[in-house]
Amino acid sequence: MQHRHVVGRTLLEIPAGHIDPGEEPDAAGRRELLEETGYAGENWHDLGALFSGASRLTSQFRSFLALDARKVTEPALAEAETIRIHELPWNEFVGGLLKQPFMDASQMATLLLLFLYVGSSNNPDISRLKLP
Repeated sequence: MQHRHVVGRTLLEIPAGHIDPGEEPDAAGRRELLEETGYAGENWHDLGALFSGASRLTSQFRSFLALDARKVTEPALAEAETIRIHELPWNEFVGGLLKQPFMDASQMATLLLLFLYVGSSNNPDISRLKLP
């Protein structure tokens, strides 16, 4: 969870960030996961990319799934970041979204990409993420 001053709320968020100049998207995803949570994982899946507001912006976001991530260090937060890390079982996370979906729209779009990816996968490690 991270407090967002602009909206005056603490929002449920998944790790996210920016791609540094010259950085590959998957490397940025790995870096952001590590910086914001202290977790790392080797089993990565590219969920795809979406435009964040194609009617007015050229920016895109790319989403990844990291399976079997494990804590390897403490988070390295920027001075302005206030993040509380919550570890939740998948079903509890999904159930919480249905009760109180306080997330940024781009993060919800990432969950849509995840839903589509999981639905089309025959990989048992990924299939376990199908919605109940």
